[in-house]
Amino acid sequence: MARLKKLKNLVEVPSKFYAHYDSVTSEIVSVNNFRNLECPSAVEIPFDTYERLLIGKDKFEDFYVGVVVENGNLVMGLVYRKLLLEHNFNNRLLSWIDEKTESPEIEIHWDGANQKWIFVASDEFRQKYYDNKVQSLELAFFITLRGDPNFLIRSINFNLKKLVMDWTIVDFETKWENNINLISITSNLASLKYSLTVQKTDDQNY
Repeated sequence: MARLKKLKNLVEVPSKFYAHYDSVTSEIVSVNNFRNLECPSAVEIPFDTYERLLIGKDKFEDFYVGVVVENGNLVMGLVYRKLLLEHNFNNRLLSWIDEKTESPEIEIHWDGANQKWIFVASDEFRQKYYDNKVQSLELAFFITLRGDPNFLIRSINFNLKKLVMDWTIVDFETKWENNINLISITSNLASLKYSLTVQKTDDQNY
């Protein structure tokens, strides 16, 4: 019986995993299933991230340690460099969406009362899609802090086909999304025409 208990202990999976990093460069130097006290700077990471880094599916240089949003709070965590490349705001192919426009192809509704984003494709855009005049591409929206476009709060991704078939409703995930004046929204497909509608209740004074 003692031997069986010993074997069981050998296969127990640690409950916490860490990325240790250089506090000056914010670069990852190691990942471990224990807190290495020889390295003073570390952040806790989920098992799947630990596993991908451990077996080489992801590389240390794919990440750096910075401020991220977790459960609506600002914490230190791993920032994926490829995601930053996707929302490079110096890229002219990105479209800033900050006002209501006439005859948009895609309408975006910020519903503060119900804490939701609503994305709607116009009839004209649907017809264009059905006529194979629009490629079935991945559409991405990037929510950032207003005035700080390098601070990505979240991204919202879906295929154009899904948007054409029906409205797409996405719940808010962070406290910043509750105040439209604190955030900005952009899209990766600048060739489309967008419109932003802000829906407020009478007691919202943003």
